[in-house]
Amino acid sequence: ALREESWDHIFEPYESEHDNQSLSVGLGLTVSRRLARLMGGDLVYSHKDGRSIFRLTLPRINTLETDSQKN
Repeated sequence: ALREESWDHIFEPYESEHDNQSLSVGLGLTVSRRLARLMGGDLVYSHKDGRSIFRLTLPRINTLETDSQKN
């Protein structure tokens, strides 16, 4: 489990909360959060009942409206 003060820190480039992941460069969470935010959503970390939870939220798009605008 991550310390609560580290929850946002893990999304910074080249950062890792665990020293034993030497093959990781620390960009996966950074890129994932950036992409989510560029699409109007977010990626956040939380911890509950001994489990790490990553929650990805993205805005809902009405595809019928989108399809009709193309024609």
